[in-house]
Amino acid sequence: MLQDEDGQIALTHSVSAGLDYASIAGARGAARFRRAEYVSQDDTAALDAVVRLARTEGILPALESAHAVAEA
Repeated sequence: MLQDEDGQIALTHSVSAGLDYASIAGARGAARFRRAEYVSQDDTAALDAVVRLARTEGILPALESAHAVAEA
């Protein structure tokens, strides 16, 4: 869970509604066993990825997917 310095749930913001939350699902526990690695990209990088993919491949990804494209 994203927390502030007082241990309260931190506020979040993303251009992608599906990524705008402070908690994690149970699957996140897989990282503890090195079965998953979690990274992040900011909104600017995701939007840049949308434009780049649209121009080079003609594909318009969802904003959630664009965060992954930006990381790749």
